[in-house]
Amino acid sequence: MAGIVALLGNLLGALAAYYSASFLGETFVKRLLGEKLYLKGESLFNKYGFFAVLIGEPYKLVCWLSGIFKMPPLVFLIASFIARSIRIGAFVFFGNFLEKFIS
Repeated sequence: MAGIVALLGNLLGALAAYYSASFLGETFVKRLLGEKLYLKGESLFNKYGFFAVLIGEPYKLVCWLSGIFKMPPLVFLIASFIARSIRIGAFVFFGNFLEKFIS
C-alpha cells in the first residue's frame, strides 16, 4: 500500500512540476536552472525524448525540462509511471527483503 501511495505522490508531483514549467515559461526555467543546465537538458530531450524521462535523474529536473520542451503530457506520464514504478517497486521489494535480515 505504501508503494502505491508513493507512486501516486510521485506522479502528482511530477505533473505539478511539468505544468509549472510549461506555464512559467522558458525564461523563468532558464533563470531557475541556469543557462548551462538548461542547454544540457535541451540536448538530452532532443536526442532521447521518452527515454530521457525514463532513465533521467535528478527526476525533478527531468519533470521541469519535460514541461518546458513541450513533451506530450501522456508520453511524459507513461514514461514517469514506468520509471517511478520500477524505482519505488525496488525500494518496496528490497525493503521487505532486507527487513528479514535486520530484525
